[in-house]
Amino acid sequence: MSPYISYCILSGNFPTALTVFCIAGTTDFLDGQIARRFPSQRSMLGSIIDPIGDKLLMGLTTLTFVVFVIITRLVIAYHTWKRCDSSFGWNGHKVSKFRQVFV
Repeated sequence: MSPYISYCILSGNFPTALTVFCIAGTTDFLDGQIARRFPSQRSMLGSIIDPIGDKLLMGLTTLTFVVFVIITRLVIAYHTWKRCDSSFGWNGHKVSKFRQVFV
């Protein structure tokens, strides 16, 4: 489910990402309760795979949000710069003259 949650976050479909994340968290919680309550349902493979799945879910979701925020901020900064660039009449020619004079 982690890759699908990441896809939903990056595509801006936050309600679906939240819903799937909550479902994944709930099923993981129930799986842990079953393993504790019924010792016959424990397995060596499950005790290895479950923590890996937990870390993958949390790590990939966190990384996706970080990437989403960084990309969003870079796009906003770029468009803000371009807007100021066109509003104040700055262009590459004037910047290069500025560099020639002050550098």
